[in-house]
Amino acid sequence: MPQGYMGEAGAHIARINLSDGSIKEFDLDEDFCKAYIGGSGFGVRFLYDEVPADTDPLSEANKLYFFTGPLVGTPAPSSGRFMVISKSPLTGIFGEANCGGNWGPMLKFAGFDGVICEGKAESPTYIWIHDGQVELKDASSLWGKDALESEDLIKQELGDDKLSFAGIGQAGENLNRMAAIINHYGRAAGRCGLGAVMGSKNLKAIACKGSRKVEVVDPNIMKEINKSIMGKLNTNPLVFSLKNYGTPWFLNTMWIMGDVPFKNWHISAMDWGGNEHTDKIAGGTIRKTIKTKVYACYSCPIACGCHVEVKEGPYAGIKGHQPEYETIAFFGTSCLNDDLGSICKCNDLCNRYGVDTISTGATVAFAFDLFEHGILTTDDVGFELNWGDADAIVRLTEMIVKQEGIGATLALGSKAAAEKIGKGAIDYAAQSKGLELPAHDPRAFVSLGVHYATTARGGDHCSGFTSAADQGIIFPVLGIPYKTGRFDTEGKGIITGTFQDVWVLFNSLTICYFAGLGYGSRDLMRMVKAVTGEDVTMEDAIHIRANRVNMLKRLYNYKCGVRPSDETLPKAIMTPLQTGSTAGVVPDLETMKKEFYDYNKLTEDGIPTKERMIELKLEKESKDFY
Repeated sequence: MPQGYMGEAGAHIARINLSDGSIKEFDLDEDFCKAYIGGSGFGVRFLYDEVPADTDPLSEANKLYFFTGPLVGTPAPSSGRFMVISKSPLTGIFGEANCGGNWGPMLKFAGFDGVICEGKAESPTYIWIHDGQVELKDASSLWGKDALESEDLIKQELGDDKLSFAGIGQAGENLNRMAAIINHYGRAAGRCGLGAVMGSKNLKAIACKGSRKVEVVDPNIMKEINKSIMGKLNTNPLVFSLKNYGTPWFLNTMWIMGDVPFKNWHISAMDWGGNEHTDKIAGGTIRKTIKTKVYACYSCPIACGCHVEVKEGPYAGIKGHQPEYETIAFFGTSCLNDDLGSICKCNDLCNRYGVDTISTGATVAFAFDLFEHGILTTDDVGFELNWGDADAIVRLTEMIVKQEGIGATLALGSKAAAEKIGKGAIDYAAQSKGLELPAHDPRAFVSLGVHYATTARGGDHCSGFTSAADQGIIFPVLGIPYKTGRFDTEGKGIITGTFQDVWVLFNSLTICYFAGLGYGSRDLMRMVKAVTGEDVTMEDAIHIRANRVNMLKRLYNYKCGVRPSDETLPKAIMTPLQTGSTAGVVPDLETMKKEFYDYNKLTEDGIPTKERMIELKLEKESKDFY
């Protein structure tokens, strides 16, 4: 039996039926753990088997899966993450969200690799998992409280300020389609609206704490590998920037390459004065003016997070997590807003009410665009939406998280809101498969175009961030021994397919992407062996196990009605900018998509051939399609 899991036979799972209060524990066997690893792999396997494609995401029949991976809770660097998987109420297809903090390791220390939540509690409930025990607790007094306050209240009730919390605010309770699951006072499993699935089940939170140890096969070899990883991390310039400025550092530099959205993707940074505005809200300014302390997720040597306090202006007194790059880009540059205090206020609203800052911020910028083009009016909104108006940005954000007025429509997400509003509004919604694009522009790194179009959950940078290869970095061990330019089309479908499979490893093991700057492929495979005892080749890990997981996600989406015609990019991305370093560029999506299909051995319907499914040991699933 491989080590790294908490059961006697493999991963130890708690299945909690909220409808009848029953709790069942079971182990996933060694073969299952080898085939699907953990995290994202476990999640899609269970979702495919247990949640029919026609299930209403907010019905009692949907299920919510929380899974860690074999490296989580071990001394492996940056091994503190967990995955949440369900059918998404935002997109109606496969949904998953990734989160840091310390909840994932604490779940394992409590004796479990994963938690399955099904049914619906009669009244507000939270789950308390501690040293092998699972209890259902009354959450009536917590219902209506924000996520940050709820974490404090649960810690007070249980008399333990060291427990870990993953729960929802009022947005999840009210079934906001962009609702997130909040951990560690502001870390979020943000994407796909999975906080609304918790709310639909009357589940306020899962709290956990434990003292058990995650057993590994060879702790001495782990120390040796850790030393190698730390050496690479300590000399990597990107790690230096993340340590000193956090993810907002990306804004300091990436606007020059055209990677940052401005005015809902319609203009370049040069049209907004270059760094005249971006410097006011980027990482350097945050660390110089409002930083209070730096912190790290569990077992992370990078420590990219920090806490902030706004000390002056109308938003003085706002405290909490710094807004991350994506949050700054959407509430900032995409709305032409350089007021850092207002961005911190929007971030605080999102964390407290529990919504995804990417989808919410992108939808705010979408609404401003609709207002400029007369599709939304003052009568619709209640006030004017003028680009750069910080107060209007905050006010509209508050309406969305509270689902008040036009905010109730916008809380459906930009695609569904556009369909409800009509009048051509869909042309201004920057989304793929219903999920708002992250703040990285495919016109700057064209492989992101085919990546966004083909990922299982839609507009998504956390399942294969390909721009590293677009910048000319080679990856021989991954079968990418050639350099490509960021505007080149050839090879990008292969690169995208490869990177999507590599990211499944990170999302299944489950470790932070930034740690990949230190692991490299050799140390990653050595770490897997040191923890689990299994000697896995990179070829098997990527092209069989990880690809199996990605193809299973694709098959689930096909059952949900997704077809190749749905794998598209929004109008804004397919419209070239007139200025800046990406002027005149649009991704050649169809050429890259064909190459991506060939890499994955997909048919014209967008599913793996029968022969490929058999190679991936998905012969049983092939009978659903052939």
